[in-house]
Order: sequence, then structure tokens, then C-alpha cells
Amino acid sequence: PETRSLLGEALRENGDLAGSLAEHEAAVALDPGSARYEARRGRTLLAMGRKEEWAESIARAESLDPGDPTVLMVKGISLASRKKTATEAVAVLSAAVKADPESAEAAAWLAVAQSKAKKKAEARASLEAALGLNPWLAKASWVADLAGELGVEAAPPGTGK
Repeated sequence: PETRSLLGEALRENGDLAGSLAEHEAAVALDPGSARYEARRGRTLLAMGRKEEWAESIARAESLDPGDPTVLMVKGISLASRKKTATEAVAVLSAAVKADPESAEAAAWLAVAQSKAKKKAEARASLEAALGLNPWLAKASWVADLAGELGVEAAPPGTGK
């Protein structure tokens, strides 16, 4: 199931949301007790704009393991995308980073939430930590935009920037 779920993640990142959902649903079918697979499925549903199904999916994932780093990150990403819930997103994403300190993606999303919550110094520190964990994140336009907004040096390895 992990291979199917990771393929679903790659497909989502490359814009194939239908393919992503199919892979995540296969992973969930193979391991219906996995909070991580359900949360990843929910993230694709959110990307598809299927908010009611996303809410059901994240609720199921939380019921399976509320402390799972992937569950926390997916919930935090949704909260961070809405300005009025930025403070709640900071709390959830802080928990995700604490649960998985090696997750560059969770640290980057924490920076987004902190920026929206007007906590610029904390956002800079979180983004710097994320880029320290994975300098390739700088290739993502949303990370590069945030880095520019926060004055953080962001260049993927080998780009000479």
C-alpha cells in the first residue's frame, strides 16, 4: 500500500488528481486502518475541491490516529489555506512538525500559516528550517514566493543563485 500511496502523492504533485485519487483509494483498500493513507487520500480530495469528502476523510484519519504527522499536516494545510484559521493552522502544523521533525513539507506549511497569522519572524525560521531539511523545496513556486515575501534565501542546489 505504501507504494500505491506514494505514487498517488507523485501524481497529485504533477497535477493528475484523478490518478492520484485512484492510487490513494487503492492504498486505503489495502490497509483501511492506516491514518496516513486516509489523510493522503483526503489531501487529494481537497485539491479536487471535494471539501465534504475531504472533511469525512480527515475525520476518519483523525479517528484512526489523531497524532499521525501526515494527518496533522493535511489538516493544517487546509486550515492554512484560509486566513481566518491561520492561528489554528499554526497550532496543528506545529504539532505536525513536532511529531515529524524531519518533514520539510510540514515545516514549509507551518511557515505559510505563521506568515498568514502575521508571525513573520517565526515564519522565516520555519521556512529556513524547511529549506535546510530539503533545499529542493525552493523549486516549488509557492515556496519561492513565500521566501521572497519573508526575505529568505531560497535556491535549489546547483542553481548558482
